[in-house]
Amino acid sequence: MSYQQLFKGLYVPNVFSPGNTDALIGNWQPKGEKLASYRVEVYNRWQELQWSSDKLDENGSPTESWDGTFKGVPCQPGIYIWRIQATFIDGTTWQNQDIGNRENMPNLDLGTITLIR
Repeated sequence: MSYQQLFKGLYVPNVFSPGNTDALIGNWQPKGEKLASYRVEVYNRWQELQWSSDKLDENGSPTESWDGTFKGVPCQPGIYIWRIQATFIDGTTWQNQDIGNRENMPNLDLGTITLIR
């Protein structure tokens, strides 16, 4: 394994506030690197697709963010569901793992995000 392969990952924020000038909570965008393929989808509580992206830059980092709108109309504040399928350049699949005790917890490719206005 090369030094370059050691630093890979994907972080998914769980809250955002569209239009906020703070770069950390403005538009919603997963942060990652060394991704070979990537697809993110955001759904409302009725399982209607609100936004999706599969764009990566030359470093394998996601390039697009969700601005909290659907067809140009601001979405209601609340909880939305994201789903991500991703593979790193070393061929491993992202398993939505984080730090901590995950004993008896499934590795799901989905989670929730809270939209605050």
